[in-house]
Amino acid sequence: MYKAIHTSATRQLGLRTNAVAFRHLSRPSPAIRLVLIRPNVASQRGLHLHRELLRSDPKLSKALLNEEKETATSRAAALVKEQQAKAAANAAPSSTAIKPKKTLWQKVKEEAVHYWHGTQLLGLEIRISSKLTWKLLHGGNLTRREHRQLRRTTSDLVRLVPFLFFIVVPFMELLLPVALKLFPNMLPSTYESKSQEEKKKISLLKVRLEMAKFLQETISESGFPGSDHEKAAKEFADFFRKIRITGEQASTEDLLNVARRFEDELTLDNLSRPQLVSMCRYMNINAFGTDNFLRFQIRSRMRQIKADDKAIQQEGIDSLTIQELQNACASRGIRSVGTSPGRLRDELAQW
Repeated sequence: MYKAIHTSATRQLGLRTNAVAFRHLSRPSPAIRLVLIRPNVASQRGLHLHRELLRSDPKLSKALLNEEKETATSRAAALVKEQQAKAAANAAPSSTAIKPKKTLWQKVKEEAVHYWHGTQLLGLEIRISSKLTWKLLHGGNLTRREHRQLRRTTSDLVRLVPFLFFIVVPFMELLLPVALKLFPNMLPSTYESKSQEEKKKISLLKVRLEMAKFLQETISESGFPGSDHEKAAKEFADFFRKIRITGEQASTEDLLNVARRFEDELTLDNLSRPQLVSMCRYMNINAFGTDNFLRFQIRSRMRQIKADDKAIQQEGIDSLTIQELQNACASRGIRSVGTSPGRLRDELAQW
């Protein structure tokens, strides 16, 4: 009788009941009551049994608890798998993504945009330099930054002179890419990209690292005037090892002791051509011309550096930007690649 009541109620409500629960109700108690709840709740059953039913039939309560445990375990496992999949997707390195190869049209377009921006920047620098020239002609004083701006713009305008040959001669513009490939310094500085600038810094650093051999050859050939050759060579080798290998900053007294052993004019006049070429490469000077012309270029660069030292001393090292600080240290042979700005300021102040 009770089974018929349960079956009819279940059919009317459209709910599924647990077959296991009714299988164990051989003698149902009259205290059984059905409690109807919302059937659309996924975490609960359509029919809830009273606590007296669970107490009277332990097998039924055990079956329901086991079913709830299995459901919770399956949901937890699915949630863990979903979280692991999200973490794996987020932890995947971006470098594994293959970048699409640029087409020829994209490369040509990028180069055209690059040269157009360089032309605009060159025009802006010409306007600024014309104002500085007008100020200088009327007796005004220029700061160190303005002097460097005017000198850089003048150098860029001189570099544009060879391009007139490609414009005047018919069909010579077809050979312009070949000329730029062979002589990349023909272009003004405004057309230089960041990658080219970094390559120049790295190549200059490699050249300066090779100067260790040049210094050893200079010591072995000329020696130290007024002192024992072997003892002085050993002292200089220890000093050089302290600076280049350990990276320790040399004191002012050590620098003065080593500098007194060299006479600038006499040493420069006694250098051979390979050594002069190496020194020009070290100072980022074009090594073309006779030996006397190379010596003249080196002396001229040293005079420029001395004048720049006075300008920096007047304005203060703190007034320099990071880019200006790196350029100033690089022009003086101070390592600027991979060095902190604080260390560069200390090195420049000691210079």
